Amino acid sequence: MNIQQNYKDDVVEQGYQVLLKLKQKELIQTENDVINKIQDLGFNEIVAKINNHGNIMVKRLAKMASNQFVLVVLITIIVFVASDTMNNRERVKSTSDSVRKPKDCSDLDPKYDSSGVYRIYPTTRSGFKVYCDMKTDGGRWTVRNKYLNILTSTGKTEMRVDMKNVNGKKRYAKYLTFKVGFAASKYKLTIGGFNGDAGDSLSYHNGRKFTTLDQDNDSLGGKNCALQNNRVGG
Repeated sequence: MNIQQNYKDDVVEQGYQVLLKLKQKELIQTENDVINKIQDLGFNEIVAKINNHGNIMVKRLAKMASNQFVLVVLITIIVFVASDTMNNRERVKSTSDSVRKPKDCSDLDPKYDSSGVYRIYPTTRSGFKVYCDMKTDGGRWTVRNKYLNILTSTGKTEMRVDMKNVNGKKRYAKYLTFKVGFAASKYKLTIGGFNGDAGDSLSYHNGRKFTTLDQDNDSLGGKNCALQNNRVGG
């Protein structure tokens, strides 16, 4: 039995107790008075709901009551109110869950066109904040390096590197394919599709794993490129 059915049964039981108290106080005087009240609510609509509902609990309660028709009508009304309430809650939850969340800066709603910090959701429900560059080369670039493996795991990713020397001269390198693997792959680099005026210095490393001082994953035959070049990793 699901949560919604439990909720309905609880409401039916509460409704039954209320009706018993009303009957004990003789607030329901005659069948004619009750029928008039039902007609005011819309007799045909209520009867149609009774015929379609077929709730086992309602039938059981109806047999226990001296005025079966009145009890079925009133209990059915209560059940349908409870059902509509639960359905509305489910619809709200479904709408909330189905709201599309951006995977990266390029996936943001078009109305966001200013550079700044935005929250993205590549794979996690809570997401994390990144800086989005909305101006350079058409905009919508995700500026972040801490979660490169997550950012590049959800689909095709491009990378752009902008550089400026001490004299203020700018150059750039752009790659149409860029991906960093997860730890199990030793953060393997997949890169290609170079264009730009800075020179291609990364395509050579396509398919290579990341090497650190204590993790030698390069192909230099016993040499550690991180140690050799006095770097933490590479």
